[in-house]
Amino acid sequence: MNIEASLFYSILEFHKINDDEIPFASGDEQVVRGWHLQSDGEHQLLNKLVTHSFLMPSSSTKDEILALTFFAEEDEYLVVASNSSHLNVYDRNMNCSLLKSHSDCIISVATSPGFPSILVSDSKDHSVRVWMCKDGFFKCVASVTRHQASVGAVVFSHNSQDGKIINASEDQTLKVWKLPALKYNQCAKLEVFRTAIAHNQAINSICLSMRDDLIATGHDFFVLNCAFFNNGTQIVSCGNDGLVKVWTIKNNECVSTLDKHASKVWAIAVSSDENKFVTGGTDSKLVFWRDTTEESRLEEIKTTRERVEQEQHLSNLLQWEQLLDALQYAITLDRPLKVFKIIETLSRKQTKDLETVIGQLDVDQKGTIVKYASEWNENSRSSYIAQLVLSFLVPEIISNDIKLSNETLEGLIAYTNRHFNRLITLLEVQIVPFTVKWLEPHVA
Repeated sequence: MNIEASLFYSILEFHKINDDEIPFASGDEQVVRGWHLQSDGEHQLLNKLVTHSFLMPSSSTKDEILALTFFAEEDEYLVVASNSSHLNVYDRNMNCSLLKSHSDCIISVATSPGFPSILVSDSKDHSVRVWMCKDGFFKCVASVTRHQASVGAVVFSHNSQDGKIINASEDQTLKVWKLPALKYNQCAKLEVFRTAIAHNQAINSICLSMRDDLIATGHDFFVLNCAFFNNGTQIVSCGNDGLVKVWTIKNNECVSTLDKHASKVWAIAVSSDENKFVTGGTDSKLVFWRDTTEESRLEEIKTTRERVEQEQHLSNLLQWEQLLDALQYAITLDRPLKVFKIIETLSRKQTKDLETVIGQLDVDQKGTIVKYASEWNENSRSSYIAQLVLSFLVPEIISNDIKLSNETLEGLIAYTNRHFNRLITLLEVQIVPFTVKWLEPHVA
């Protein structure tokens, strides 16, 4: 899949955050690019993600969901911004409380693992507000109104030693704010650290890498939001097509497309342990996605180990010439080829040995062998073994002790007739020349 169809970044200029030069991603060519400045001054294109599988329980709210974020220690709360001037705060049991915060619709919310009790929100009222949670109660502890238009996206730095807030607006600018000393009972004013014109149209999505050294931004043509995932090695994006996509950064590939929403997906929130994320959109659903990659990997290792142990046990039975046990074990493992080879080995010894071994199988095992034989019977190379097995089990098939579907029976009859006609033709071809050869000397 071509990554260019869905994500939206390009290089514009460098801006200093701390002592590092950071390129803001922006532009209008509909191409995903994340950039990092190396020590030699060259730009290195970042590109690779790891494929993940996900589980998806969901719950819903009544409004269009515009933004999401996990909040507090161990992601105790999920904060949801919808089409209103207040925030919905959910606990782990999905009990909801309202936080009255802005004078107009809230567009974006953000938190930081470095500041677990701090929440940032921005709104169509042009303001950015900082909230502190104490004993389950929220208070506005800092605010600012400096943008000339609606504030559409906000992120919070991950570094607890140097707190900064970065937001983007419909006025096409990015602003970096220094976080002042915060007190629960006071409302401080945010001071702007840097301002940059980043796009030539309104910006509505922004995300910051875990090391605070990469910013990605976009507007609403295709991608509505994005978030770094898996220690900054992946990007999760959502868009107006209702799909959630997981991208590799190093390989520049979409490795997973997740379809659970009915309409535009505006919001993504990644948990602090990066084991799950939540998406929300115009269908008013909160969809929880859980990363099961490690579980799948461990399950695959377990399955591989069990398969190796089973193969070894089967090989041991064959080596010890315990053919009945080997045949039963191969049937249990559903290994038609192994079953074929065991029967072939028995048939080379004595037909009576094969008949005795098959006779000791239970009805279910016999039914399984007949199903295998119906497949072997379709190939002339394996039809002899198939006919041999069927010759022993036909009485039980006729008595309906071994139950077969009409389709299986019709296939057995059709291919058996074909093999019979082929043998008759072969005999005729061989017998006629033989007869003529021996009669010619006696002709007067």
